[in-house]
Amino acid sequence: MPIFELFSHRNRPRPETLVYDRLPESLRETARIIIAEGFGTPSAKPSMWALANAVLSREHPVPSFAHDPEFPFWGNCIIHGDFFEAMDAIEFGARVLNVQMRELDENTRRNLYDAVDPDESIEELNGRFTQHGVGYQFSKELNRLVKVDSTLIHAEVVNPAIVLLATKGFEGPAEEFGRALTAWREGRGKDAVASAVSAVESTAKAILDARRWKYDKSDTIVKLLNALFANGLVAPELESYFNGLRTTLTSGLPTVGNKFARHGQGAKVKPIEEHLVNLGIHLAAATVVFLVEAHKSKP
Repeated sequence: MPIFELFSHRNRPRPETLVYDRLPESLRETARIIIAEGFGTPSAKPSMWALANAVLSREHPVPSFAHDPEFPFWGNCIIHGDFFEAMDAIEFGARVLNVQMRELDENTRRNLYDAVDPDESIEELNGRFTQHGVGYQFSKELNRLVKVDSTLIHAEVVNPAIVLLATKGFEGPAEEFGRALTAWREGRGKDAVASAVSAVESTAKAILDARRWKYDKSDTIVKLLNALFANGLVAPELESYFNGLRTTLTSGLPTVGNKFARHGQGAKVKPIEEHLVNLGIHLAAATVVFLVEAHKSKP
């Protein structure tokens, strides 16, 4: 169902910063309704309600709340669970919509399940997260909730990279970029930056392989980008920009990551600062989008 622009939505102050560790009660209830509508009729076979109950009760055998057996366990996780129980239930519910419900033909989904279209459900779920200022979105390509620091940057930079890497021939960089986002979401900054740079390297290799341009398998990002430039993938007038980008990706952020996140720096390990991790993810995503689109547009 679309999000209606009601009076309260137009006039209520928007959240100035995103939150990552709590879910408002109204968001919990809305998420439960969205997922329930996406699951469809509880009595349909196979029942998506039963599937969610089985998985969530197994993953959270000792919940933080007193479970009422008359109500679905996954719904109780969303409404009454702690932050992690609720997020697990929302993420798994969205996964069921994204995979199991999507696999059903439209006639079965409508007539047997009386369920809302999976894309509509996921779009509304993401819209509700944004509306409440909670910094997560469900990625259909990665089939998981991902942390976002800026919904605009995520929508305009990170999501296009995910979509482009989902095409055939980019399975390797897609997996590495997925690892980068997972590490980013889990707060492992150094791992996030390292995987993001690896995703750019793998993207370059995939393009070089597809075009049968020569390179050494051990080449790092500098030589790989040079190979793309030398073969004309990037217009000469843009090379100066990419020279600066190469410096940032190959020496700037990894150096900062090593300096602040490595072992052997005293009794307390200093983590890489979040704004530098964000910069690395977004630079990598923007580079991936540019390279793949340049590859697709070149005869």
